[in-house]
Amino acid sequence: MQFNIKVDASEALKHLNDVAKKQLPFACSLALNRSSEKARDKFVEKLPQKITLRTSWWKPKNKWGFNVRNSNKHNLTAVVYTRAPWMSLHETGGLKTPQKKAIAVPTSYVKTTKRGLISKANKPAGMKNKFIKDGIIFKRMKKSIRPMYSLTPSARIKAVLGFKTTIAKEVNRVWPDEFNKAFNEAKRTAK
Repeated sequence: MQFNIKVDASEALKHLNDVAKKQLPFACSLALNRSSEKARDKFVEKLPQKITLRTSWWKPKNKWGFNVRNSNKHNLTAVVYTRAPWMSLHETGGLKTPQKKAIAVPTSYVKTTKRGLISKANKPAGMKNKFIKDGIIFKRMKKSIRPMYSLTPSARIKAVLGFKTTIAKEVNRVWPDEFNKAFNEAKRTAK
């Protein structure tokens, strides 16, 4: 899931001298990159309020995290993205379908860690002494049988992220200030 950010600077070009025109692509790129990072940071800051996060996979610079691919003066497109495939449904909402036959929904008998993670031994694939009956995965205990997972053909996921709207809104809010700073910096460092 990614969101491209583009800015049109054609109106500004009409009113600039040669030095300023030469430095404009650099200033636009710098401002776009800074705006994208600020927008990403604002989104990431509010992410724990929107979904349950049990590990730090979502933090910037992680493989699945929310990151920014920077623009440059030749390509004025910055990209705010995540490679986490499970996040698309949290953005758009929709029906989650299983990779194989069914989705295993844990019951209250499935023990979790303090952070809410399920150990490999308690996941359906790693569980010993299990059997399936009437769409439920049971586990044989010493003196009893416990229903561990309910199998369902699909699950409805609500759209809760607001990734695109948050990023776009924040970029539009910070862009003017970031562009002014970057343009002044570009003029000062012009060769």
